[in-house]
Amino acid sequence: MPMNPVYFKPTFLLIVFFLSVCDLKSQSLPRSDFQLELKDEPGPQKIDLPFSTIKVLDKRFDSSKLGYLFFRSSYKNITLKSSLSAAMEEVFRKNFLSSNNSDRTLCIVIRTLWMHDLKSGEVDVEDFNNEMKNISKYILKADVYSFQNNTYQALTRIDTSFESKSSLKEIGYELLNNSFTYMAHRISSLNLEELFSRKTKINESDVMNYYEQRFKKPRIQHDTLSRGIYLTFADFLNNHPRPYKFSLQQDEQSDYLYIEENGQEKLFTDFWGFSDGENLYLRLGFNFFKLIRDNNTYSLWGCLQAVHTTPSRNKNRVVRYMAFGNLANIRSAKLNNVLRPMQLDMETGIAY
Repeated sequence: MPMNPVYFKPTFLLIVFFLSVCDLKSQSLPRSDFQLELKDEPGPQKIDLPFSTIKVLDKRFDSSKLGYLFFRSSYKNITLKSSLSAAMEEVFRKNFLSSNNSDRTLCIVIRTLWMHDLKSGEVDVEDFNNEMKNISKYILKADVYSFQNNTYQALTRIDTSFESKSSLKEIGYELLNNSFTYMAHRISSLNLEELFSRKTKINESDVMNYYEQRFKKPRIQHDTLSRGIYLTFADFLNNHPRPYKFSLQQDEQSDYLYIEENGQEKLFTDFWGFSDGENLYLRLGFNFFKLIRDNNTYSLWGCLQAVHTTPSRNKNRVVRYMAFGNLANIRSAKLNNVLRPMQLDMETGIAY
């Protein structure tokens, strides 16, 4: 089993016991809601899809919210007045379905739909002096089918994202509406008649079983904890921690995991996350963040990477990626973790 990269434990570091900061990184998740209002506006142009009806199936791992946003001094869950399925069906019926006598139903299966604010410094390493600037991001993954006579035909898969410099509370409804219009355009660009004639017909029960299998991973069904390291996201999903002996340590900028090898402690960096036997932790950047069960997925207080909360004097950003070997430069850069609520994508192991 690959053990790289590992490094001998440095003797000059001032170490602070990792668990002393766990409380800071494991606040309770937002409990109040911010309700998005979908405005009843006509679409930018008429799109006539050759379906008489639409059916939207919400197969997200967490269907209780659409994301998180900051509003009136706290983070809140983004919700809709109606369900996501009902809202999307209404928009498509009003704007995108033709009035012909087709007996086909457009079926859209939502796998991921998520929106959040983040700091520009979490993703833009060139924006030296504006790292606390907010970016609103919207992520959509969906499968599109034609449904007729109790069988499905797969038409296309949608995997896209949108960004805006406006705040989510102002732009959230627009991002949602724009994604619906984007889907309609994608579907209308297909040669549907040709797809109807050649695409394999799939039994309805087989399609439903395919999506239900997503929720049957060992980690979701049996959320047991054993001390060990998850080298990959697959290890996490399959509840298969590697039984390394390890210790956890921290300094002002980073968290560290050391494994015991041949009687010596070595710094270990090539892993997805770990369990201390009581809680689960995800590695993001140079820090570990506690995972909190959230419906069929996990949420956390974290960030993609530390940011400069004030303009940086040093524009040589190479030091941001030298956490192991140039700690003095990292400390002088005055980076800070600006924590926000995030959620784990249970398809990819990526946290948003």
